[in-house]
Amino acid sequence: MKNALILHGAGNNSLGNWFPWLKKVLEKKGLKVWLPDLPNSDSPDPAVWTKFILSNKDWEFKKHSIMIGHSAGATLILRLLENLPDDIKINKAILVAGYVELGTLSQYFKYKKKMVKGHLTGKRSRRPVISLSLFILIMISTNVDRNKGK
Repeated sequence: MKNALILHGAGNNSLGNWFPWLKKVLEKKGLKVWLPDLPNSDSPDPAVWTKFILSNKDWEFKKHSIMIGHSAGATLILRLLENLPDDIKINKAILVAGYVELGTLSQYFKYKKKMVKGHLTGKRSRRPVISLSLFILIMISTNVDRNKGK
């Protein structure tokens, strides 16, 4: 069975943005979807998040897997790809508004600092993914209650 992993960004959760909508769409297409709440999302730690994802015994990365990440979730996908066993390759990684640098807006440094530290050093040159897509979306803010997922 094809599966998809959807990862939210810092300061968010599985009910935010477009995540519940995408989960429903993918499930209707027959995919098994995991949309976890990453621990401590207000203070993202890539080591903690990577361990959280890779230690889940109910989830398996395989050749038909799709990973979709937004913001820090997109950066986490790059970390996960670096940490997958050499014999594991996935089908597709979709990175939405991800980052690999601290940037210039200091109000976001607290979210980005650990995520970009020592990241993408080039030590692993293998290609663990068949297709990598980068998207930059302009999101229009609405009065949606994150806790209700509506």
